[in-house]
Amino acid sequence: MSAPNLLRVGTAENVFVECQDCTGADKRVEIHVMNHPTKNKRLATASVTLTSTDNFQELVQIMIPTGDFSKDPSIKQYVYLQAQFPDRLLEKVVLVSFQSGPGLWKIVTKFQSNPQQSFQAEFEVKEYVLPRFEVKLNPTSSFFYVDDQELTVNIKVTYLFGQEVNGMAYVVFGVINDGIKKRFPSSLQRVQIERGVGAVTLRRGHITSTFENIEELVTKSIFVAVSVLTENGGEMVEAELRNIQIVKSPYAIQFKKTPKYFKPGMTFEVVVEVANPDNTPAQGVAVVVEPGYVNGITANNGMARLKINTRDPQLTITARTNDPRISSRRQASATMKALPYITKSKNYIHIGVDSADVELGNNLKITLNLNRRESHDNDITYLIMSRGQLVQKGRYETRGQVLISLIVPITKDMLPSFRIIAYYHTNGNEVVSDSVWLDVKDSCMGSLKLEPSRPAPSHKPRRLFGLKVTGDPGAIVGLVAVDKGVYLLNNKHRLTQKKVWDIVEKYDTGCTPGGGKDGMSVFYDAGLLFESNTASGTPYRQELKCPAPSRRKRETTIMDVRTSLSEEDDNSYIDSNEIAARTKFRESWLWSNITLPACPGRNPCNTTSVFKHFVLQDSITTWQFTGISLSTTHGICVGDPLEVIVRKDFFIDLRLPYYAVWGEQLEVKAILHNYSPDPATVRVDLIEEDNVCSSASKRGKYRQVVRIGAQTTRSVPFIIIPKKIGEFRVEVKAAVKDSSLSCGIIKILRVVPEGILVKDSKIVILDPTNKGVDGEQEVILNSGIAKTDLVPNTPTSTQISVTGREQVSALSGNSMGTLIKQPSGCGEQNMMSMTLTLIAATYLDKTNQWETVGFRKRNEALQHIKTGYIQELDYRKNDGSFAAFPQRRVAPG
Repeated sequence: MSAPNLLRVGTAENVFVECQDCTGADKRVEIHVMNHPTKNKRLATASVTLTSTDNFQELVQIMIPTGDFSKDPSIKQYVYLQAQFPDRLLEKVVLVSFQSGPGLWKIVTKFQSNPQQSFQAEFEVKEYVLPRFEVKLNPTSSFFYVDDQELTVNIKVTYLFGQEVNGMAYVVFGVINDGIKKRFPSSLQRVQIERGVGAVTLRRGHITSTFENIEELVTKSIFVAVSVLTENGGEMVEAELRNIQIVKSPYAIQFKKTPKYFKPGMTFEVVVEVANPDNTPAQGVAVVVEPGYVNGITANNGMARLKINTRDPQLTITARTNDPRISSRRQASATMKALPYITKSKNYIHIGVDSADVELGNNLKITLNLNRRESHDNDITYLIMSRGQLVQKGRYETRGQVLISLIVPITKDMLPSFRIIAYYHTNGNEVVSDSVWLDVKDSCMGSLKLEPSRPAPSHKPRRLFGLKVTGDPGAIVGLVAVDKGVYLLNNKHRLTQKKVWDIVEKYDTGCTPGGGKDGMSVFYDAGLLFESNTASGTPYRQELKCPAPSRRKRETTIMDVRTSLSEEDDNSYIDSNEIAARTKFRESWLWSNITLPACPGRNPCNTTSVFKHFVLQDSITTWQFTGISLSTTHGICVGDPLEVIVRKDFFIDLRLPYYAVWGEQLEVKAILHNYSPDPATVRVDLIEEDNVCSSASKRGKYRQVVRIGAQTTRSVPFIIIPKKIGEFRVEVKAAVKDSSLSCGIIKILRVVPEGILVKDSKIVILDPTNKGVDGEQEVILNSGIAKTDLVPNTPTSTQISVTGREQVSALSGNSMGTLIKQPSGCGEQNMMSMTLTLIAATYLDKTNQWETVGFRKRNEALQHIKTGYIQELDYRKNDGSFAAFPQRRVAPG
């Protein structure tokens, strides 16, 4: 019997059972899951019939219900897994998992029926203003070599609606040392941005003018900070690029996926991983492995699999890069030691694979290399495990071969990685085994694609947009549209398919890249339990996881613009009252679910499509549409985002701060964008708003006329003073003379009072027995803030956060374990030993502490209790009393 050594509650799990060397009639096997430690309740059951057609082996599915466990997620809980064959019982104690994970701010959700299992999403809370254009920094190299003379960083600046930006970039370089930034003052530069493109260079002298010995900065990270100011001076966006490491070698090499144990006299597969200084995979790099001077080239994922021969009892392996473009002293190298696999019979099995890059839908060639000291043929059993579950099984009947080739198709059940375990029994009932871990290229198990129903370079706000969604038949697809500016601020928490698989990988129950020190360790390290009637079993798993070898938040703007004051109406412009104002500027919207249709008729198909139509929002930006599908057959799939540009030939962008302070004078800017082929004369109106003092107050609107060139922008400033606390509209309208081009915009200004939040921590001892009345204790908290410090005529609020901890003392399991002893001696001594053992076993059952004593100790305790009871019966008298010795009379009273 074999199964994951970490069984997940509420999830279907596969248990593997087989009968080796069986012939003849079918054999029925019952699978039971019993509660631990008392075995007085059956939690799950399943049965299967082993037949010669399936080589007397089968995968059986069980599901452990959630209702029979403690709701405390901090305690470890176990079950008994039993396989009842016709003539014998196999049993294992197995740790169960509720998949609760670790912990910025988090949203945590739990199933009501399964409170131990929690799911969470992190999010960041901060004050911000969405940027209107994107600044991309692309260094010509991802690292700075200590011998390099310069490093160039290309700057690309585009508005979110796709238009290139003209302006000026202010750039400075520096180094991050132990989390502290230190700038290179001589690197400060001003760079012209023309048609969205610019470049800046860091020279070696910029670094050495601050740090004479550049060798001291090896492994430290260079950063480049850029502030881009638009040509009209109306907008500024800052960007920063980090993690340009200063290195002696352009590569890092490691044995991350190489097993720690080898089979003496057999081929050993060394898996080397080469990375660039920014930790991205280094593709196409030549590597050499010793002993044997074995050469290879890294694949797309930066990995190379090389085979070396083994002879010595201990193997010292050295791997180094062999890039002809750099000197030998600059090559990266790493060394590891591998130990021999331990076997009494000197029999071995080795699993070899032919590729370091595995993709969904490919066929993987596997070779099984046997080194046997016996002439008797042994059938090879192989298991495939992915995401902590057994997904495939098989057997190969050997006929004297020492090299066996198998073809394994890579299916969706093997994503994102899988393990192959192969084993056989020797004549002496030793289990000889091996395993290998393989990574599959990240992809969906199914498919999902978003595309416009009518492709176009850009679209206009408030117009109908058609979206075509194609994916797995019957899947539910969640859709959302997000302003690209949100991702420019923080892309860290964005959900991608890679992140989905990264989370899934955390629940891989295996702990090594393959192999093991002996036959049972191979199973245990791969995340499997193993139990046999002839060979030993794996140790009990006791751990869920593997052992661990400010300035104010406003967008910075500088601007200077002339204005012309004019109150007269001009029929050359569209009437201000007829200009519709854009008001909806959501950062995300759509938030809807659709269900893809099933395949038409009864004909099978891979994908189906559905069309969805909706009106685009008012923002002039690039919307990123993201789809996430859930399918009963293909799981979760995060599709590639679809970018939709929304823009107009002429429009206004109103720049407001995140908030304004009551009574504070501030300058708001209306940015005019004219992307028509002709220059324009534009009338700009600021509309009056109650409780906001401006040039429009008591006159309805304040009007200006400005000139703007073709394919350019211009900013128009307005001075306003908010007179009340709350949220107020700021409305600006603009119309082009002798044209139908016009635009209006309304944004909300949030006005806050003066003052800051003051925090005060207090520690309170709650002891209602001694400090309370009738079991209740009342505590009065005072902020300690003087009334004279409060801002007059403003609302105040008090926030109270309480954290408590209860102190509980209890007996440890270790101390109770010392009471479990073999009963012996006279009737009185036998009774005392048996009673202490009974008390200890009952306590350890109730407190779930058998793990600290050892699970086998429970069977020992039960046997001691039975033995003590039988022995005590020898001291029983005819009248039902007991004596210290069989022939001694019981003393009265």
